[in-house]
Amino acid sequence: MPDMDEGLSQTEIDLIRESWQPFAKDLQETGITFFLAFFKRQADYQEAFPFRGVPLSELRQNESFRRHAKAVLQFIDTAIASLENTSEILSMLESNGKSHGRKNLGLTWSHYEHLEFTLLDVIDEFYEQEKRPLSSLEKETWAKFIRSVTSGIYKTVQIHQNAIQS
Repeated sequence: MPDMDEGLSQTEIDLIRESWQPFAKDLQETGITFFLAFFKRQADYQEAFPFRGVPLSELRQNESFRRHAKAVLQFIDTAIASLENTSEILSMLESNGKSHGRKNLGLTWSHYEHLEFTLLDVIDEFYEQEKRPLSSLEKETWAKFIRSVTSGIYKTVQIHQNAIQS
């Protein structure tokens, strides 16, 4: 897993920012689209969220789901805005990982990988619908960025889950 402290080149940062803006112009709706796709693929993962048990068909109207979907996209948006400030991003990842790890949800690396794959696919599908498919370089850069974020969060999740289980 790459670390966020390895950083992204300025070209990679520019690619992320340029392709993020159209995709995330409505953070609420983009977050909803992402999480609906995530739970369609991994229905059992919904059990780790406060809106567990809410049928997929009703999630869009569920206020807890809507808040969480927007918060996740706002987190990514803030991380992207802070890409030149590695220490700020590392602090964000640690805080997020601590929050999730303390809940002791039994999160595994697979949970984060599935989240990565879904987000990459949702971004890719957005650009396909816009009739501007992402280039190979854009896809690789997004994969690198998302992997850095998820691995940074998961490292802290593990620390806190292990501390609780010890």
